[in-house]
Amino acid sequence: MQSFLALGHLLMDIQLYLSGRPDEGEAALVAELRYGGGGSASNFAVAARRLGARSAIITSVGFDNFGRLLLEELLKDGVEIGRVKVVVGQQTGTSFLLVYPNGEVKVFEYIGASEAVEPWEVTEDALRGFDLLHITMYKLETAVEAARRAKRLGLKVSVDPGRIWSRRGLTYLEGLLRETDYLFLNESEFRDLLGGDATAAFKLGVRTVVVKRGAKGAVAYLQDGEILEEPAFKVEAVDTTGAGDAFDAAFLVAVMEGRDVRYALKFANAAGALKSARRGARSSPTREEVERLLATRNI
Repeated sequence: MQSFLALGHLLMDIQLYLSGRPDEGEAALVAELRYGGGGSASNFAVAARRLGARSAIITSVGFDNFGRLLLEELLKDGVEIGRVKVVVGQQTGTSFLLVYPNGEVKVFEYIGASEAVEPWEVTEDALRGFDLLHITMYKLETAVEAARRAKRLGLKVSVDPGRIWSRRGLTYLEGLLRETDYLFLNESEFRDLLGGDATAAFKLGVRTVVVKRGAKGAVAYLQDGEILEEPAFKVEAVDTTGAGDAFDAAFLVAVMEGRDVRYALKFANAAGALKSARRGARSSPTREEVERLLATRNI
């Protein structure tokens, strides 16, 4: 069994499913209101566990009801929480998500206690025994130190920087990318961070750049110059929250098991599609569900 450790946010998601797309200044009717765990790192950890990997997370929450509920959810999903820091005097981070009928999502985040893990707290003991460290947007100095220690221990490192980090540019993330094996971006992040050219990442030592293109599928750029592209699986999207995290987890599960990159893209596209067809950030599929969808396409 592969073992994955995620570093990033653990948030309470408050999701508002809108009945339509209102014009500016118009009131929006909410068809459904949902609460549940979110945050890219924790979404990834849950998705990886459902795909059969051992899964744990390094993060922080407040000493409050939201924090307790989030930790209980992770435990139920089989994610190890012994590396979660509980902060007294700060509220647990919260995301407010507007979900439109076509599945498109707008996110507003309150970070709160979510970035309280300091660089010195990510010890080698905390990292030892894992095969891979997956990093999403967090306090940068903590992320860089965690990546450096992980590489010294022989772990693979993957990074999904998200919108905010990507917009800060390559210079901002250079120290982290020098420790990165797998870099995950969507199309706009690919343009913002790398100018649409993976070469800049390869010069820093990144081995593989994967660009997630939603309904258009995904592309992997390899260090040797090879470019692999796989189409998406067609589904009726109802909520894309967490779809990218499910994609990341599935891709990494496949490559860490020794599968080739093309298969990993197919496996990841299937996982992302299944997640998009369900509501909630944590509704990622099981391995059996992904393999069942894969069987509909000649692989």
